[in-house]
Amino acid sequence: MPSPITFSICIPQYGRSQYLLLVLESLRAQRYPHFEVVISDDCSKDDTAEVIPDYLKRTGLRYRFHRQERNLGYDANLRAVLGMGAGDYLLILGNDDALAGETALGELADTLEEYGRPEAVISNYRMWAPDGRGEVISRILKTALLPSGSGTAVAHYRDFAFVGGIAFQREAFKRADTPAYDRSIFVQVYLGCKIITDGGRLLLWERVLVDKDVKAGGQAPFSYKDIERSKKRRIEPDSQGLASIAWVAVEASFPALPGAAARDSAMMRIYKPLLRFTYPGWLYAHRKEGFWRAALCMAWGCYPPVLLKLTDHSAWVTLRLMPGYLFSTLAGFLLPLSLIGRLLPWGHRFSKKQQLAKPPVL
Repeated sequence: MPSPITFSICIPQYGRSQYLLLVLESLRAQRYPHFEVVISDDCSKDDTAEVIPDYLKRTGLRYRFHRQERNLGYDANLRAVLGMGAGDYLLILGNDDALAGETALGELADTLEEYGRPEAVISNYRMWAPDGRGEVISRILKTALLPSGSGTAVAHYRDFAFVGGIAFQREAFKRADTPAYDRSIFVQVYLGCKIITDGGRLLLWERVLVDKDVKAGGQAPFSYKDIERSKKRRIEPDSQGLASIAWVAVEASFPALPGAAARDSAMMRIYKPLLRFTYPGWLYAHRKEGFWRAALCMAWGCYPPVLLKLTDHSAWVTLRLMPGYLFSTLAGFLLPLSLIGRLLPWGHRFSKKQQLAKPPVL
């Protein structure tokens, strides 16, 4: 009989110790015993270095806590905490993302065994609520084991954008690990796509594994709304990370692609969903909150010649993306918010159904 799967629950930490304590409570409640807690503190300026190790010692959780000597930034700190893990699987949680229910880890272990211990896993998550009935964010429509290869990576790279609830086989992570994308803010997207491109299988698991944005003292963590309110009011290109996430997906997938035609095809499969679904969703969110400056900055940042600036690409790719960009921009700015709000859920499900179609061999 095979030995039970072991997990390293990897949490890149910076500040917000009060939220991390709530996350750790969700780990303490797990019925499945075969896990360790791994925390890399990126030189937090709050009381993290005192209260978190003290909590871990008192609770008896198996843990590794390391405080970095200098601030590494999000990507390097995420890779650092993954590198500290000793479990069969490295399960990532944000420092404000709790496990959803006391059976979460046990169910994940059973599912991984059922599907032959795949190299990468993506699960669903929901917004935290006191009664456990928060809004479910369905990045996964149904449980499925997908084959390795660039086609799978390109079709599902956006599903790695939210880091909570993603798991990698430890050995697969080690093979993919590199500091080359430490300023992307989406290094987990690169790692996931690289693992899949280089022979790893991807398990899509429809179970809600993570409760996102726990509240401490009734307060939610610092959000994008707070960030937008704090920004200066000048107009400048800002793709809200879409240029970066596409760039790392391209970088992870392209080494396995033969020839210019295949690369152009993959580029379209990477950028079209961003402009068709993600970009108008952000325009809607900015308009809804009254952030017109942010909406204008995003429209500039997603203009194809700007959006593609990080990648090597042909002029043909830019031209083919332009009609979709213009349509999404006009719709995002001119359609009534009520209509866009009704269309977005349909668009989300449509894009997910497209993902579940058999990925092409690129």
